[in-house]
Amino acid sequence: MTNAAKEIYTAAILNGQQEYMRVIARGERAADLIRSEHESMKRAAEEGLRFPQLWEQTAVYIDTLFSAIERWGEWSEWMILLQKAKVVLTDKPRSLLRILYWLGHIYYLHRNFEDALAMLTNALTIAKQADPPFIPLIQQRLCNIYLSMGKCDAARSIGVDALTYCHQLEEADALAASIHDSVGLVAMQMGLYEEAVDHFKTAVSLWKQQHLQTQQSRTETNLGVAYFQLSQFDNAITHFKHALAHLEQLNSPVDRLKTINNLASIYYMQAAYKKAEKLLIKAIAEGRKLAGAYHLRGSLSHNLGNTLLALERFGEAEVYLNSSLHLWHIANDILEAANTHDTLGELFQAKQSFEKAIIHYKQAIAFAKEHLDNLQAQTLLQNCEREIEMCKAQLG
Repeated sequence: MTNAAKEIYTAAILNGQQEYMRVIARGERAADLIRSEHESMKRAAEEGLRFPQLWEQTAVYIDTLFSAIERWGEWSEWMILLQKAKVVLTDKPRSLLRILYWLGHIYYLHRNFEDALAMLTNALTIAKQADPPFIPLIQQRLCNIYLSMGKCDAARSIGVDALTYCHQLEEADALAASIHDSVGLVAMQMGLYEEAVDHFKTAVSLWKQQHLQTQQSRTETNLGVAYFQLSQFDNAITHFKHALAHLEQLNSPVDRLKTINNLASIYYMQAAYKKAEKLLIKAIAEGRKLAGAYHLRGSLSHNLGNTLLALERFGEAEVYLNSSLHLWHIANDILEAANTHDTLGELFQAKQSFEKAIIHYKQAIAFAKEHLDNLQAQTLLQNCEREIEMCKAQLG
């Protein structure tokens, strides 16, 4: 390619990137109108990384686009591209920082928490030197990672630090909302449901002021879960339906399916099994179209299996519970797999297949023992040990 041709081509790449950025800047609904051009958007980033003079601009482009990419559930396809960007931007810290931020988030979404932690820790080190206002954004992501790793004390500590840092910044309401949402999730995991509700309410109020519907819907869903834990089911349903009302206007399939999953859980608790079944069957069919999202799909399959078990449709329940186990394995979530083995034990116990039930209860115990510091695991252990004794008594 001649120099003249190269100048024309790089100018075309730059113009393409800038046009997509302008559309994204108009808001979520405008962005959703160009989702069908996702491959072209990715190609503009790939081509930008071919030319050193476009590397920094391409990092800005990726940073601008990625909230939409995540919302569309397309993040898996960008992993290799971001890994390449990480290599070429080594000596450009401010640009590298943003790539590490999103690459860490991709690893987090894939439940690869160790690599996510490494990326975000590296990003935090760079931010302290090159871009201090970026620190609380990274801390908020680290809060989520520590929470997912079961390190609630570390998550709570860094989340509080992020809130303190955020309050020193101007025009940081959206960031403050994100942090309140994350700290609320930590409080909920620690069983501090009233505290979680307070954080989520603060976040919802801030999201409303920013007119950010996707983020508001996510926090409304979390608020619904907190009310669910407090057995305030009417409040929970109200917030799940608020979230769905926002999401129906947007192209956010992952968020919508998460909210439907939670709403189905409420119906299950209210013994409205047919309503739960109807929601979950449709959600599972939609979930199969997503690239990745194995953890969400595992949860949907488990909840449908559990619902069918309550309806005493044992054969169908077993199919979905085994499907859930397969998805938990891919998602690398041993604790959720333990929960599904416990449910399979319950299923075989109901069928009076006590030997098979014991096998599943023992597998649940083995997995739960890998998370002895987790309250859910401790409860699961006690339940499975009790049920094994009951099965043995039936076997004589």
